[in-house]
Amino acid sequence: VEHEYDVNLNEIEKRFKDENEKIQGRISFKYNNNNNIIEVINSDSIFRQNWKQKYIYNTEGLNVEILYLTLNDSLLKRSTYTYLPNRQVGEACFFNNESELTSKTTYKYDSQLNITSKLTYYPYDEKTEQHTFEYEYDKNKNWTSLKEYINNEPDDIIIREIEYYK
Repeated sequence: VEHEYDVNLNEIEKRFKDENEKIQGRISFKYNNNNNIIEVINSDSIFRQNWKQKYIYNTEGLNVEILYLTLNDSLLKRSTYTYLPNRQVGEACFFNNESELTSKTTYKYDSQLNITSKLTYYPYDEKTEQHTFEYEYDKNKNWTSLKEYINNEPDDIIIREIEYYK
């Protein structure tokens, strides 16, 4: 994989090559004047997965919508985002190409702004999925242990070691 960056160190292209160095696919990235990503274009000659994403921001610079499109701008799906006062995502809604809600996720955070709860509702079968997260912190308030539960059942544990330099 080759990466190309602009003068602001934004990735502007990612190229996927085979063993003969022939480009098999590429992903291009475009940014606005605030260095926010505004478009991603995927061109893949092997799997023929050609699509693009357009990002829409509010006046505060927060991403409020992503459009998932074909290369000729036909809508495949879209997602919208609302934010809490701390600028963290509070709600994410996903819609199909006919603007029907396919899922809605609400988020809660702790004082360190780590996700503590993620509740997803699927209207097509009226099911919900609850993810909860428990953290242990070190003396520098960095988490060192993360336990994830799905519908109150243990799912994953992540332990990380942080080495501090003096």
